[in-house]
Amino acid sequence: MKEKEGLFKNIKTLNFDMICENFAHDWDMFQFSLRVFKDNYLDSHKKLEEVVNHGEVEEIHRLIHSLKGAFNQVGAYDMGEYFLKLEIKASEGDVSYIKDELDTIKDKIQDLIKEIEELSE
Repeated sequence: MKEKEGLFKNIKTLNFDMICENFAHDWDMFQFSLRVFKDNYLDSHKKLEEVVNHGEVEEIHRLIHSLKGAFNQVGAYDMGEYFLKLEIKASEGDVSYIKDELDTIKDKIQDLIKEIEELSE
């Protein structure tokens, strides 16, 4: 997988060294994880916005937790940390904070999707 390092020169969200370690240098498994993320989380910000607007605290917490895990799974560890902070806010019932972050969440998801598409070319 080290031969793929050059593909990451313009990639900002994914940590190449950690990806190599966590995927045991298995490029195909990494690509599979990227496809799963894209297939399952492409529009997740819409669902999150919906449950935030309805004040569904438990569902907000569940979705944020899921996003945290998904970002970590594909190697976007800084984003995983961001979602951990949101998860803590959600567990405290701080829906207004999550609501204020919806645009940022959407941007983070879209940024990763763009990078996934770049790596899939």
